[in-house]
Amino acid sequence: MELIRRDFLRRGLGALTAAAMTPVLTGAGQAPARRIMFSPEERAALAKIDDYFNTLKALKGGFVQIGPQGQVDRGEIYLMRPGRVRFEYQPPNPMLIVADGGSVAVANKRLKTVDTYPLSGSPLEMLLSDKVALRRSNAVLAVVIEPGLITIKARTGPNRTTANLSLTFAAPAIELRQWVVTDAQGGVTTVVLSGVERSADLPADLFVRPQKSDFSKPKAKE
Repeated sequence: MELIRRDFLRRGLGALTAAAMTPVLTGAGQAPARRIMFSPEERAALAKIDDYFNTLKALKGGFVQIGPQGQVDRGEIYLMRPGRVRFEYQPPNPMLIVADGGSVAVANKRLKTVDTYPLSGSPLEMLLSDKVALRRSNAVLAVVIEPGLITIKARTGPNRTTANLSLTFAAPAIELRQWVVTDAQGGVTTVVLSGVERSADLPADLFVRPQKSDFSKPKAKE
């Protein structure tokens, strides 16, 4: 059971939410590092991405997650800043991740288990923090500008010297399209978003943390 849980946290929660993106986006808790000299165009791109995150209230859409061994999972994401998000995997993947503003619940509907973690310091905090400041973050190592796309390459810890995370945005109308994470073993996980819609609000019941009892209720007779 514990091995299953650890494997999911590495491949699912950690990869899907890009575990160490919290320091990348917030710029908090980072050791001094060599300052990257970005061009005016690159600095302007980072400023646009900061504005994108800091003006984002809510969104919903689909995702496809491609794991290190080529495994493919699909699902839906619902996000409301600050503090709330729901990653709902499609069957046969039994996982459900819900953050309610204070904590994160990782549920396995097949095993009827729910593990709960503090939201603060979790992989999900990067999506839900109040303030994003990429242009002031020492974690950003490169900005790649292509026709219709901006990709940020970043390190996910103060002791890293190379990028192990990339975020790709549509441009010039900024929209997060995908992220790619390389884990400590060199495995690469790619998450691609689709059909993303920004919203002013989402139903509150999407962000109610699941309980074990939710999965042990008897099925209604037909």
